[in-house]
Amino acid sequence: MAWSAIITRITSLIPGVGLSIVVTLVSLAVQYLEERFLSHPYLEALVIAILLGMAVRSVWEPNPRWRPGIRRNPSSRRTLAQAGFRNTLVLTRSALHLGARR
Repeated sequence: MAWSAIITRITSLIPGVGLSIVVTLVSLAVQYLEERFLSHPYLEALVIAILLGMAVRSVWEPNPRWRPGIRRNPSSRRTLAQAGFRNTLVLTRSALHLGARR
């Protein structure tokens, strides 16, 4: 595979992956605020990410520019909520592991 094809593929993933990262960060921030003000996370970041992804997806249909980073592969049809769930799960686990080492 040529370098230009690799770079093109990576740049096509950036918008969708970036959106998933934003959903993850917002859900982690909401969980942090829950813990800070309520002393307990009633909704964990993973659930918040699913709900946030569903809310965004219900008001906004991602155009083809966003889809490569949202979908796992071209043959599967993923919604924004499913992509947010999958990516948030990975990123939340990473954050939890980093938080446990403090």
